[in-house]
Amino acid sequence: MKKTFKHAIILTTLLILTSLFLFNCEDSNPIKIEEIPGRRDYVWRIDTLRKYDPFYRLWGSSPKNIFVTGAGPFDKKVIHYNGENWSYNTSLGIVSIYSIGGFSENETFLGGSKGRILKLNGTDWEVIENFESDGSNEIGINQIWGFNENNFYAAGACRDATEYYNKTVVFNYKNSRWNQLNMNGARGIVESICKESTSSPLYFNTIYWGGGVSTDSTFLYEYSDSKTSRIYSGEDDYDEGSTISMIGNKIFFSIGEKLFIRKNKKFVEVLNLENENYYNKFWGKNGKDIFLKMTDGLAHYNGTDVEYLFSFDKPKTHVFDALLFEDEVFFLVYEDATTMSFIYHGKLL
Repeated sequence: MKKTFKHAIILTTLLILTSLFLFNCEDSNPIKIEEIPGRRDYVWRIDTLRKYDPFYRLWGSSPKNIFVTGAGPFDKKVIHYNGENWSYNTSLGIVSIYSIGGFSENETFLGGSKGRILKLNGTDWEVIENFESDGSNEIGINQIWGFNENNFYAAGACRDATEYYNKTVVFNYKNSRWNQLNMNGARGIVESICKESTSSPLYFNTIYWGGGVSTDSTFLYEYSDSKTSRIYSGEDDYDEGSTISMIGNKIFFSIGEKLFIRKNKKFVEVLNLENENYYNKFWGKNGKDIFLKMTDGLAHYNGTDVEYLFSFDKPKTHVFDALLFEDEVFFLVYEDATTMSFIYHGKLL
């Protein structure tokens, strides 16, 4: 099923910085963003993927080579887009798939259960690594990110005493070998991970599952000089939830309804949304071209204001992931009410 539409609604409540300069209350040096405001005149098409068994992750090397991964039967865990059609990729047996990442059409990786890393070999996926931590392979690889096929990270968590995946693990592939990083007791499963350069600190955020005994928590961590330090903690909700995203060559941090960058080991506020519909997740091409996950749709910040690009007509509809190219954008959407997964594909004309 395919639909086409154009749609924009201006948010009525928005607080934005009143200058092109961004200030930290503890730092008198301004940060100037010299970037081109992003366009909003996308023509949208909605592709229906399937019912039941939601997809969670989205990655691709070009608009004609995109993969979506998620739960599902043996032969329904990965679906591929060739620029025209979506088709199931191959059977992966009993391996559960949690993440996907890559660097080119020939360098595409999956992360899964039992600490597995798989690499695409033609049309088949080959297991290239089985991680263990403290003698256990009960590891879920929830994120894959890196600079190239010779320097990248696989991150997630292993089971702790509560039987939840709450013990953070991060592995780095470099110089043709894998190394497990020292987490210094970091807690939670890694939701996102990135760094600005090979010599800069590594940042990642985690979700710690309380299991009904305690409140679910969200943490931000910095890994530098072989040591992991917690730089933020809060409850996993609208007011205190956190995440990170690489926009251009800069890492942005989302805490509650605000976006920050990191400077001199301090958070520097760059945008205050002050909108309760913001859902603690975002993606961007640059600092003036940011897509915002909302509880009722998808919005866009262009450096001046925020507008909805599209709204959902059913409650509990989620944007799980996004993939941005110069003139095309893809958003992975799931409707709780119908258990349907969709791709919202936007194209600039």
